[in-house]
Amino acid sequence: MGLGRYSKQNKRDKTRISHNENEIDAFNSNKLDPDQYKDLSYGQTYSDALTLFDTVLGNSSAYNPRIIPTLDQGSIINVSVEFSLISILALDDKRQELITNGFLGLEWEDEIVQWDPQEYGLTVMYVYPKDVWRPRLILWNTLGERDLFKDDYSPTLVKFNGHVNWYPGSLFPVSCKLNLEKFPFDRQTCVLELFAMGWTKSILRFLIEDEGVDLDSYTINGEWEIISTSIKIDTGEGLAGFRVEIVIQRRSGFFVLNIVMPVVLLSFLNIVVFLIPVDSGEKISYGITVLLALTVFMSIVGDMLPRRVESSDIVPLVTIYLFVLLVISVLTVMVAIIIVWLHHKDEQETKRQEATHTFRNLFKKVRLFKKATTPSKKVMPEPSNDQVDPENADPNPGLKIDKGMSLMKAVQSVTSPEKALPPVVDTEPQVNKYKLIGRHIDTIAFFIFLFMWVSVTLAFTIKLNS
Repeated sequence: MGLGRYSKQNKRDKTRISHNENEIDAFNSNKLDPDQYKDLSYGQTYSDALTLFDTVLGNSSAYNPRIIPTLDQGSIINVSVEFSLISILALDDKRQELITNGFLGLEWEDEIVQWDPQEYGLTVMYVYPKDVWRPRLILWNTLGERDLFKDDYSPTLVKFNGHVNWYPGSLFPVSCKLNLEKFPFDRQTCVLELFAMGWTKSILRFLIEDEGVDLDSYTINGEWEIISTSIKIDTGEGLAGFRVEIVIQRRSGFFVLNIVMPVVLLSFLNIVVFLIPVDSGEKISYGITVLLALTVFMSIVGDMLPRRVESSDIVPLVTIYLFVLLVISVLTVMVAIIIVWLHHKDEQETKRQEATHTFRNLFKKVRLFKKATTPSKKVMPEPSNDQVDPENADPNPGLKIDKGMSLMKAVQSVTSPEKALPPVVDTEPQVNKYKLIGRHIDTIAFFIFLFMWVSVTLAFTIKLNS
């Protein structure tokens, strides 16, 4: 059964079809002697085929395609099912819709359409599906046309013993709920639910010969890889139906190499900003440049993410991961700005202290110079009347100044100890070590942010593999 078998049947030599082992089994099931059909040709004339069609299918009083083709209408008709997947056309993340191209292979026994091959010279007829009874299949979870095969003209093969093969094909647009938490490493399970409209399980029963989907004619999809397939009979009450389940996984290589890895490397470059010396003058400009490049690249990533993410209840892990990397990059730039500020603050404080020290030294020298140039009459007090000898006495013997004494020493000798200026001591200015603090922050911040970057990346990887 299926497209593979159907194509093989078309390639057989028509003059030898009666020697097929499947035909012999069919003959035995109808208690016919296969030896008497060995010399029977595939078809005699056009008139023979026309007579056969008019007699078997053209007489509406003898055959009606709307009635189950069983002699006992209380019995169950069995329909064998096979599904051949041709390709996966698209998986719309916004509409959550999977569109596949495939064929169904259906087989059943029609007890009404039977004839004697010797009488008509034919063992097989190819007819339209509307000419014989067929299960009316509808796609239950479709987002498009529900009755996919209502105008179907796919080949329908009818054998003389009543064995019917029908191979309808179509596009199957089905609703598929997507879980994008692990995008782009996500795995999705989509189901095609088909039911026989109007036929309950007490009248029609689907049988599965092969539980897997036929992939002999499948064309590989560049974005999605098929993990597993299965066909299961619907066990619920009500209409007879079956489910075709397809498990697919996204091919993440392109997204990782072109999107995730560049963003990760750009975020690492932002951490390297702490290795750039402040004196180079490129610390802040480098950090902002890398941050802008990362921001632009992440906007491109946002456009490539599934549109369904905007309204999804579950935020993809890759979105959270990229956002954390952006936050880390912003923090690195902020810390770099603080370090540059401390560096320039150290220089400003040093200049201020040097200017203050110079001003104090100059002020002290000016005061000393004023003391040294003060007039002697202001430095030495006037003698009193009782100390002056009217004739030869010294007016103030205790304050007599030696001629060899310098003016400065004289000033110091006549000045009281309480009013003497303290000695001038040249001391180095006390400089604030902001530059040294900035260097320590550079080293500590590099290891902290590197640890954060590695931890976030490992946590993201472990979460995806869990």
